[in-house]
Amino acid sequence: MMERAIPSGDIMDVSTPVDTDEECWVVEIDGVGEFTQRQLMAMQYVWTMTETCGKGMQCFSWPMTHLDTNFADEGAAELADRLRNTWPSERLVGFDEGFDLTWSHIYCNNTIIFLPDLKIPAPENDKGRRIPPTTLSLLSAATTDLVFMPLNINATHLTRLVVDKKNKAIYCYDSMNKRANYNLLKALAQELVDRGLSSAHQIVSVHSPIQMDSDNCGLFVCSFFWRRVDKEASNDYTKNGLLRRRWDIMRTVMSSFELD
Repeated sequence: MMERAIPSGDIMDVSTPVDTDEECWVVEIDGVGEFTQRQLMAMQYVWTMTETCGKGMQCFSWPMTHLDTNFADEGAAELADRLRNTWPSERLVGFDEGFDLTWSHIYCNNTIIFLPDLKIPAPENDKGRRIPPTTLSLLSAATTDLVFMPLNINATHLTRLVVDKKNKAIYCYDSMNKRANYNLLKALAQELVDRGLSSAHQIVSVHSPIQMDSDNCGLFVCSFFWRRVDKEASNDYTKNGLLRRRWDIMRTVMSSFELD
């Protein structure tokens, strides 16, 4: 049991020499030994970095395996090389003004920036108050017509809400078209209306396109977002069409390439 820790949000520099005269708390792990907080944080950093780099190499292998052969001469190999040679904590260009994204964010398909992971069914004491105050404040202060809000349900499936302030509507979309997911989305949309918006908004369920596989929910969500701002965006949901859309999204996020 650790009896004392640094305050949340503070940073400990584990590379500096240890003051041997300074008092510190230790953790005793039965059968293993005693460890200071500094030692545990150094080990945690190494474990986290190992996991992050492993995901980065998986992300690197995707364009090299699937894209470089299917979309020749579109820069997949060059972009993959950037993935391999970039520090995971380096910020992505274009995402540094109140919306900080690092390269490590694109390694994991479950990363959600705005909202915590959600569970179905919702605990009774969470109903009606599941959206963090920070998110509500950002929504209330937003000056854009559209606010995109991805949601991770049960840490396995991505859905989304789109708040259309101009037309006073909130769109709920689940690519698997499951009733339980729509019930959750509509409840969250109503919470946004009650706690984060200054006027009534119509809540609209969108039931297409429907995902026919098990691993493209994030792509369907991103494509739905994209088509809200670009009516010319592809609506090809064949295997090759989805691969093309995934590549278009990935290179747009990672670089300043213009879409064809």
